[in-house]
Amino acid sequence: MNGAALCYGCHSYLGGRPSEHLAWFAAKVGLEEIERLKRTAKTPHYGIKKQIRAIGQFYKREYDEMRLGGQFRAWIPGLKFEVA
Repeated sequence: MNGAALCYGCHSYLGGRPSEHLAWFAAKVGLEEIERLKRTAKTPHYGIKKQIRAIGQFYKREYDEMRLGGQFRAWIPGLKFEVA
């Protein structure tokens, strides 16, 4: 499951321990969300290349907002991020 941004150390640690990684991720987002992500991953997503520019513009605005102390929203509905 590659749905969380981790530092190099955490990524290396959890990447080598799949069951521990799953338990950690389940604690963060819940098993229902993991199952939803698995279903979504197996669904073809046609036309995404047409949206690349819009996605980039969206995250550029989000980055600018974060720099000013605002909240971060996800392009994908339901995907949550923690901002440290």
